[in-house]
Amino acid sequence: MTINAVLRDVDRGEPAPVVAARFHEAIGRSTVAAAVELARRHGLDTVAVSGGVFQNALLSEIVETGLRREDLAVLVHGEVPPNDGGISVGQAAIAALAVTAEAGAEVQAEAQALDR
Repeated sequence: MTINAVLRDVDRGEPAPVVAARFHEAIGRSTVAAAVELARRHGLDTVAVSGGVFQNALLSEIVETGLRREDLAVLVHGEVPPNDGGISVGQAAIAALAVTAEAGAEVQAEAQALDR
């Protein structure tokens, strides 16, 4: 369903819930089609869905169901939200890794200095 189709439905007086459902279904099916094509092209059997759009329960359900029907495993957020909160957790993890690596390098350098 394109924006033009939404406008046609509105012009015809379709109820807003019907227009919204059609729109979500179209976006979900398009997302599934793109993910399936990319997964097949790259030999993948698992797809991760992430981003703030997947806070939308209806869209998430359409996409997850469609991907599973195509025999793809679907990874979804559990403890961490799929929006900016998840980005923050990822940034904190990268920072922790960098600090740990830096501290490890310092300890290794000190150990090598003691061996001399």
